[in-house]
Amino acid sequence: MPRAYSEDLRRRVVADVDRGLSIRAVADKYSVSPSFVSKTACLWRQEGSVSPRRIGGYRPHALKAHAAEVRGKLLEDKGITLAQLRDWIEETLGTRVHISSVDRFIRSLGYSYKKTLRASEQERADVATARCLWRDWQKTCASARLVFLDETGAATNMTRR
Repeated sequence: MPRAYSEDLRRRVVADVDRGLSIRAVADKYSVSPSFVSKTACLWRQEGSVSPRRIGGYRPHALKAHAAEVRGKLLEDKGITLAQLRDWIEETLGTRVHISSVDRFIRSLGYSYKKTLRASEQERADVATARCLWRDWQKTCASARLVFLDETGAATNMTRR
């Protein structure tokens, strides 16, 4: 992780700028960027200090206050996409967030977004019964009477792409 320049260097930079040297000349003299010289001199003029500000830090999730609601929505609607969840958050909770923020937040809650290739609807009793009946019907149907449609790219396994 990068470190801030020392206060000693910062004081020398400010002293040279105060003596009238140009920003570029000071930057060349100390092998630093002109931006650093300019910002340090500005900080000295505004605050009277050359101490570096804190680098990095922790920033809490924008959705932290809504963790219970988001968890409830994820439990209620297991097949919800990130885009749908983001839209729900905006409509219901009134918080505007990016999809990547939603993804990071739900991962912090311990959820993953890896979808399975087997649709959860297939586990319902009514769907399982209908599938069994359909398989039984396939054995008895006249294959000459079947019509096949080529819907290239259409998924028939009930899972989202």
